[in-house]
Amino acid sequence: MAELRTSVASGVGWAAVQKWSVRLASVLTFVVLGRLLGPADIGLVTLALACLGVIGVVAELGVTTFLVQTESWDEEVRSTAFWTALVLSFAAGGLVAGLAVPLAALLGQPRLAPVLVALAPVLVLTSLSDVPTAILQRELRFREIAVREMVASLLSAGVGVALAVEGAGVWALVAQSLSQAAVGTVMVWRMSAWRPTRSFSRAAFTELRRFGGPVLGFNIMLAIRDRLEQFLLGALLGVSALGYWAVAMRLLALLADVSVGVLDSVALPMFAATRGQPERFRRAFGQALASTQVLLVPVLVVLAVVSPVVVPWAFGPHWTPAVLPAQVLCLAYGIGGLAYFNRAALLAHGRSGVECLLVGAAMATRLVIVVVVAPHGLTALAWAFSADSLCTVVLGAVALRRTLGVQPRALSRPAGIVVSGGLITLAALAFVHLLAAGPVAGAFSGAALALAGVAVAMWAMNATLLRQLAGDVQQLVRRRVPA
Repeated sequence: MAELRTSVASGVGWAAVQKWSVRLASVLTFVVLGRLLGPADIGLVTLALACLGVIGVVAELGVTTFLVQTESWDEEVRSTAFWTALVLSFAAGGLVAGLAVPLAALLGQPRLAPVLVALAPVLVLTSLSDVPTAILQRELRFREIAVREMVASLLSAGVGVALAVEGAGVWALVAQSLSQAAVGTVMVWRMSAWRPTRSFSRAAFTELRRFGGPVLGFNIMLAIRDRLEQFLLGALLGVSALGYWAVAMRLLALLADVSVGVLDSVALPMFAATRGQPERFRRAFGQALASTQVLLVPVLVVLAVVSPVVVPWAFGPHWTPAVLPAQVLCLAYGIGGLAYFNRAALLAHGRSGVECLLVGAAMATRLVIVVVVAPHGLTALAWAFSADSLCTVVLGAVALRRTLGVQPRALSRPAGIVVSGGLITLAALAFVHLLAAGPVAGAFSGAALALAGVAVAMWAMNATLLRQLAGDVQQLVRRRVPA
């Protein structure tokens, strides 16, 4: 257990370096592009990437997940997975190009078709990196993964900003996506010594298909669920409204990525390593869940308090309509964090069918919510998403108890932190209103008050965990810094 904890701590450390450096560059790039481009440009590329994401899951077939968790680990398995993913990626790319014009007409966005055609090669480039990336993850080589992500993000950011400055408009975002995929693929092949052979095993393909079939099914549903509001908002309200929504969601996704995304990078290998040892798994799952709220809730509270000042200042006053939806979505993300590791836990135990059912239920709920609530505005949609997140957490808790023996009481302390964070945020916003200071002074005074309150709440509920996390950080520092 100690060896596993050391490997996981090292992985978390490198994942943190990767997430924080990449997302810092991403935030800065997004701020620059938000000032250079309008909501319609960002909304159009968001819509294109949503289409690409739904069709692109066909090309992946759960290859990375399969290779990380499978006990069949030989050359035939790896090469079979590579050639399967490559063929599927070409098919998916061709499908995107072929459906570009009909999709653009269906969504009422004629500018969408050429953007889709230009982005189709991203699917092939991503597929080329699936197997070597899985090998690095299985070997816990998180340092190489971090370096790859950092370099690809920085170089593609430079490409996007340079083209935006030159007036390329929406094509600056297209070039950024293409260059990021290309650089990441080249780097992962340079880092991995593995090369595919010409071997193709029918038995390995059958194993991949049996695992990947349910994974593919719920990946498609997950992709549709996560992008459904983008399709419908683009079709019902236009790409400008989608642009505002995309900025609000992007802010939340970035914060989640630099906090709980650090743990997500190592969750599947960690849970897979404890498979067959129920007590160790439940301890690892509980610790990951508690750590999620320790990392996520403070950043959500700060964003909810300071976004009325930060969003217009960073992106420009034309992005002010994104402020209130972003504040409400902080609640949705906080609640959703309670189910953040359900997927990794189920996949690590080969329960992809259960995850498929959960994603299907979530997709159906999301469809109803967007169709019914979206016409009432983005803020109403954000509130509806908060309620949807709560339903997802309840269903996930029931599924984990029945399939993996994880008791609902594992959610009690993390849920307490979420509730405390919400109440503290409301108190901080009320304080800012009563303070009647300038917008900057008021927002940051409120953020300081909120952070102090969250710190007290977390210490009261998770003092042991905080001490353990502090010890892990100190251990990592000692290992990286020579005496």
